[in-house]
Amino acid sequence: MEQADRAIRRIVIVGGGTAGWMTAASLANTLGTSCRIELIESEAIGIVGVGEATIPPIKLFNRALGIDENTFIKATQGTFKLGIEFVNWTRLGQRYFHPFGQFGAEFDAVPLYQYWLRERARGDDTPLQDYAMAWVAARNNKFAPPLADRQRIQSTYDYAYHFDAGLLIEGDLFIDCSGFRGLLIEDALHTGYENWQHWLPCDRAVAVGSTHGNGALTPYTRSTAQQAGWQWRIPLQHRMGNGHVYCSQFSSDDEATAVLLANLEGEPLGTPRPLRFTTGRRKAFWNRNCIAIGLSAGFMEPLESTSIHLIQSAITRLLALFPDRYCEPLLAQEYNRITGQEYERVRDFLILHYKAIARDDAPLWRYTAAMDIPDTLHYKIDQFRSSGRIVAEPLELFQNPNWLAVLIGQEVWPQHYSALVDLRSSVDAAGKLASLRRISEEASAALPDHAQYIARHCRAG
Repeated sequence: MEQADRAIRRIVIVGGGTAGWMTAASLANTLGTSCRIELIESEAIGIVGVGEATIPPIKLFNRALGIDENTFIKATQGTFKLGIEFVNWTRLGQRYFHPFGQFGAEFDAVPLYQYWLRERARGDDTPLQDYAMAWVAARNNKFAPPLADRQRIQSTYDYAYHFDAGLLIEGDLFIDCSGFRGLLIEDALHTGYENWQHWLPCDRAVAVGSTHGNGALTPYTRSTAQQAGWQWRIPLQHRMGNGHVYCSQFSSDDEATAVLLANLEGEPLGTPRPLRFTTGRRKAFWNRNCIAIGLSAGFMEPLESTSIHLIQSAITRLLALFPDRYCEPLLAQEYNRITGQEYERVRDFLILHYKAIARDDAPLWRYTAAMDIPDTLHYKIDQFRSSGRIVAEPLELFQNPNWLAVLIGQEVWPQHYSALVDLRSSVDAAGKLASLRRISEEASAALPDHAQYIARHCRAG
């Protein structure tokens, strides 16, 4: 049979929503008119609609589809995101920020944070996040896209988006598969599911929109730990996105809903929507001629805003390993290998938030502090506790600055800093660090206010 006769001529996407329309848009953009793409939606499948916060790789995905950033933000009532603020995770009253981008600007072969560790040991109590341009701008509610000039401090941060997933419109870029039900991958093919609830015990969520209240339009997501889980706060142009992720073993649905409503900054817009889930992944993401994308592939709670990225990376991987009608098994084998590694590495990053805590004020936190964790995560924590070594894999979604932000934010303190630091006696580290703080504050002061930037460039009609 000739190669052309083996080509796939018809693709059926079961389900709509974010996963389905993103998949359809990407396939249409790549395949053109050579293949018929059908998307089947059903109210019986439904849309979860909690994935309103993203991480920086979404910009590359949108660009590949030719989507203008300001048009996207305007159409989805979106805002910009410089990172995630975590409140009450390590202990009550403590806050830290996971910034997008790097910490400061490197001034020596030894990483900046190793010099920061030494200065901390000498009594300097400046938080590490104060060296991240993303945080300096975020805490002042400032935003503008970073500069391309690598010599400028304004080039050291990155950003993503908050957007209303319900406003992703047909014909743009948006996707779905069949969600939690897994109509094809599970109901038809009985692929099986790997349950990770013993590490990530939250199994329910309740979500509701609210008015903004009187606060500023902050350019970051906030995650606040509660007694039986955590609450998200995502600012959009027209409303605030809110949700409470919790463990049903330690909280009833009514109690969780009451916690959510009691901690809104504005008035609720409608009735809170419940959601049940099991954290984990399919035992195979590609089975025969069926590929699961989105919630049908697995679920990670939205603690680090990874759900939409996992959809996009799955689409990119599918295009790289695109099959013909015979679906060569080695393609599926490689797709499953890479996707499985991605899910497991994200899993470990999320587990770190639950494990590295000092809270003992509620049963959930006592459980997670004492639980066993995967060997892969244990190794990372041990390496960092020794002398601040970060051992993230090269292809991990979360790289050294991400692990550093959470390890330090969750107060996993190294016993020593790098031995090279004290041998670099010619480096004026204290002066360099002080200069970085000053330059970052000056650069932040020159940035426009987040709300002003949106009003000028991408305000929704």
